[in-house]
Amino acid sequence: MSIDYRCRITCIMPLVPLGSLNFNFLPNRTFGDKEMAAFEEVRDMDADLHSELRKRRNVYVSRPAYTEQSFQHEHEETIKEQVNIATRVRRGCGKMSLSCNTVKKFFISVVPILSWLPEYDLKGWLLSDIISGTTVGIFRIPLGMAHAILADLSPIYGLYTSFFPALVYAIFGTSRQLNIGTFAVVSIMAGTAIDKVMDERMKELSQSSVGPTVPPVGGPTEASVTYGSSSPPGSGGGLVSFTPAEEMLERAKIGALLAMMVGLIQLTMGIFRLGFVTCYLAEPLVRGFTSGAAFHVFTSQFNKLFGVPVPRYSGPFALPKTYKYLFTHINQTNVCALINSFLVVLFLIIVKELQDRYKDKLKFPLPTELFVIIMSTVASYTGNLSKKYGMPIVGEISSSSLPAPFIPPMQYAHIIMSDAFVIAIVGFSISVSLTVIFAKRNKYEMSSNQELLGYGASNVLSGFFFCYPCSGSLSRTLLQDLAGGKTQIAGIISTIPILLVLFLLTQFFEALPVGCLAGIVVVALRGMFRQFRDIKELWKFSKIDCMLWIVTCSAVILLGVDIGLGVGVAVAIFSIVIRTQRPKCCIMGNIPETDIYRDLSYYDAAVEIPSIKIYRVNAPVYFANAEFVKQRMYSLTGINPPKILQERAKEERKEASNQAKYNKNNKNSNNRDSTPEDGQELQTVSADVKTNDDIEDETEINTEAITPQNSSLETGLVRTNNHQNHRSTSLVKTIIMDFGAVSFVDAMGLSTLKVIIADYEKVDIDVVLANCRGPIRALMYKSGFLDLIGLDKIYVTLHDAVLHSVESGHQLLSSRRSVPDPAAVVMYRLNSTEAEESPELTEDVASPSSEV
Repeated sequence: MSIDYRCRITCIMPLVPLGSLNFNFLPNRTFGDKEMAAFEEVRDMDADLHSELRKRRNVYVSRPAYTEQSFQHEHEETIKEQVNIATRVRRGCGKMSLSCNTVKKFFISVVPILSWLPEYDLKGWLLSDIISGTTVGIFRIPLGMAHAILADLSPIYGLYTSFFPALVYAIFGTSRQLNIGTFAVVSIMAGTAIDKVMDERMKELSQSSVGPTVPPVGGPTEASVTYGSSSPPGSGGGLVSFTPAEEMLERAKIGALLAMMVGLIQLTMGIFRLGFVTCYLAEPLVRGFTSGAAFHVFTSQFNKLFGVPVPRYSGPFALPKTYKYLFTHINQTNVCALINSFLVVLFLIIVKELQDRYKDKLKFPLPTELFVIIMSTVASYTGNLSKKYGMPIVGEISSSSLPAPFIPPMQYAHIIMSDAFVIAIVGFSISVSLTVIFAKRNKYEMSSNQELLGYGASNVLSGFFFCYPCSGSLSRTLLQDLAGGKTQIAGIISTIPILLVLFLLTQFFEALPVGCLAGIVVVALRGMFRQFRDIKELWKFSKIDCMLWIVTCSAVILLGVDIGLGVGVAVAIFSIVIRTQRPKCCIMGNIPETDIYRDLSYYDAAVEIPSIKIYRVNAPVYFANAEFVKQRMYSLTGINPPKILQERAKEERKEASNQAKYNKNNKNSNNRDSTPEDGQELQTVSADVKTNDDIEDETEINTEAITPQNSSLETGLVRTNNHQNHRSTSLVKTIIMDFGAVSFVDAMGLSTLKVIIADYEKVDIDVVLANCRGPIRALMYKSGFLDLIGLDKIYVTLHDAVLHSVESGHQLLSSRRSVPDPAAVVMYRLNSTEAEESPELTEDVASPSSEV
């Protein structure tokens, strides 16, 4: 049935001539006079003109009211071809060729430096890159050394990790501002993974009772690092132990193995195009994770700040164990180390606060960390504080400058596999988030899959040179951008100051107090601790996101970094299930004089159309929420078919019982002897009168039992009067299900829809669908769902469904069908011939005999 109508649409649009409008929804079409008449534009003189730039206009549209059946009769829908995996592979292989152009494109996509380096603007970009790279390079020196302490490694390995990955990423990376190197959270996670292997290594040595023999392979040869132990007391490492230099070299080898494994995982993800996995790490989850990891970083520096040899604990409840050990051994505090650490922290906090207050006047941040390192080193060297007061220092560093390449010990790979996977995901998620932010800020394109290749190559290649896992850093990346960095050349130049330190100034840092590096790390955590302000903001607009932040942070603090991240991801996925399991469903009303429909609970102007209920589902309909959607529909519409049928059956049973009682009393009265005996005439007459009264009472009871109550009309219930042999009419005759916000429907959802339609048919209420998307209609074709309801019960828009229902007087549609087995599970029919025949069934199936 096709209905012509004209609907008035009030919209906000600029004052432009109609001829300049671009109708993008009808490409490559030339509008004739008749077609342009459908977009007649009338100026609204009564519009509220608050702005001279934007004015309201009235647009009148004239077209038929379409069902999907009538719409597809005029505009045939293209059915996408179902292609299996084998066909896709075969087609993909057919498109491949080994021409020079194809090989060139492949290498340029894998090695992005080949695309931008030939077009590098020397005059416009080189000076900015030099200034930016030099500024960032100065900051990388103290941060690299401080972050190495987090992993219980010698500071020299932090410089290695700041040098090699930056060179590799400049070749394979796509971000122009990302500065890759050491990162606090990744460093603490790497330290935990290294401890696992060291504990296993100590157990092996203890069981064999053979002392370790570690050949020198680059790196530091000696060290006077006495500020910590890699294994807690009672670990079984008391029989055989490493010397400080041997232990540091062993830890460096394991860190290099960890970097190589992290890189291999990231390379594998990049090859299989798995860059999308970071979408599961929501921003509240990442910020809660980093805030919780900040506590681990802060706690790991206590032994350096106080000079107390606190062991590193790992696993659940590691922080409480650490604090317990620290406070029970607080009497071993090195006063000189504590004073040095306190002065460093106090100075950095004061300078940082002043710098934040006057950041608008300062073009570049001051290198306060480098200044503190120089002053502390000079004070330690001139005062000989290590020998006089026992203050922990970095100790002697090898003068070999750059390490020789080596192959990490692969026999320990199985121990740290899980840690490598977690570090790969965390490092990638943090780095790619920075990449996306600064790519949008500087208006250029980036590829998450190519970034995976860049991070993986940086970790794998740097693993041959005693580097532990690397990642992007927000502070360094922001500094590189503010300093004017234009391309990856700035990242390459930032390695030059580190190279100078490695060749010329390594001996200068031998007297550097360890507490100074710990103070730099603690002050750098200010930004992470400030993220606790997120709780207040998240609580205002999303309590679920707020709980995700709190749970993730708490899990990281109590259970550890790796387990806490897993808990956060599980809670994030569970929150998605919760949101879709109990979706927002509502009853829609019409805004008068428009074709706009809004939620009645939000808009007072929206009015409900008589005899029609518009039910909107704002989520996918699948196995987790299908039953909730059905029960919510029964509740919001005020019409519960199962309950109505139960009440109807109850009334029928009550009426049958009253009728049987009436027939029985009537039969008894007719069987009485009508001839009175002598002396009993008066009693017989009175008995007859009493019997008639009883009959009248029974009749009144029966009449009350079969009379519909007023409340049934108010709630739209349908009651049956068997004596009058007719069915009363309910107030609601049509229910429209708006699927505009439904992204997909599964088999359980379709089965539930069948149950809903069948239940409402039994109480003489018609259910139609509107705004069904293409994938949902395709699923209905394949499953045979349309054989039951027909395309004439699915409308193109919600307004079409309303107009059709009003025009037809809310009578049941001619193609009405009952579902023979509504509880049956939808069986998929993948035969294409059956799918093509399903639309024809909407015209062939008759409905009079199928009414309930």
